Amino acid sequence: MDDVRQRRHVADEAKEADLADEDKKRLDRPCKEETLWDISLEVFLPFIVAGLGMATTGITLNHVKVSAIMSFGS
Repeated sequence: MDDVRQRRHVADEAKEADLADEDKKRLDRPCKEETLWDISLEVFLPFIVAGLGMATTGITLNHVKVSAIMSFGS
């Protein structure tokens, strides 16, 4: 039983060493520079979607308010 545990331990150490080597290689690579296009997609697109959502909400609430006033008025 101890032999099986020892083999598993050695295999785990080998996997950890491989992962450590991959991490070192990743750290050695330079980062990709973000272009203006990347930044604009990350920033402006969510703002546009949020703005459209706010406008739609305003229109919907106005419609509900007008409908409520019309139903109480008659």
